[in-house]
Amino acid sequence: MNEEQRSIFDKIIEDYENLMSEGIDYWARFSNLDTWQFWVNVVFLILPLIVIWFSIDKKRALLLGFYGFNVHVWFTYIDSLGVNFGTWGYPFKAIPLFPVSFALDVSLIPVVYMLVYQWTLNHRKIIICI
Repeated sequence: MNEEQRSIFDKIIEDYENLMSEGIDYWARFSNLDTWQFWVNVVFLILPLIVIWFSIDKKRALLLGFYGFNVHVWFTYIDSLGVNFGTWGYPFKAIPLFPVSFALDVSLIPVVYMLVYQWTLNHRKIIICI
């Protein structure tokens, strides 16, 4: 790596560090444990996992779990792109270390998709999205 490339790369790393620090400061001021928005995010994170634990078809748990993991990965990639390009953002988060909404990406959206998929399997329905 030449000197110019190294200095530009070091500047980018420094900017990332400053951005992370500012994001954590913002969370501490506006989205911490004392706010109701924080607790809504916690509910969005925990409640769907409790629901899926009790309602998942145990015989199809591997199939449904893999489907949910697939939805989680795709949704996280799309969400990361949207946040990184400034298309959308999350002013209130449960975990300030991630730029995306952790509760939506790993719990709420995948569980909703898993429950809909389980319903379609159990009722032999085909949902066509156009």
